[in-house]
Amino acid sequence: MTPFFVARTIDIFKKDAEGVKKPTTLFIAMLENFGELSGFGSELSANLGTGGSRPESVRQAP
Repeated sequence: MTPFFVARTIDIFKKDAEGVKKPTTLFIAMLENFGELSGFGSELSANLGTGGSRPESVRQAP
């Protein structure tokens, strides 16, 4: 799997205990490790265009 695919499909935000959206640990790690790759930011932007997270009803079971 490439970081570009992951960037487009990961949950970028997760709600905390108070219901406030916070960036996920995986999102931060992806930025730190792949943020300088050409086109990586575009994939994250595409993900953000969808709200940056999937509704609970379409999440896969762990």
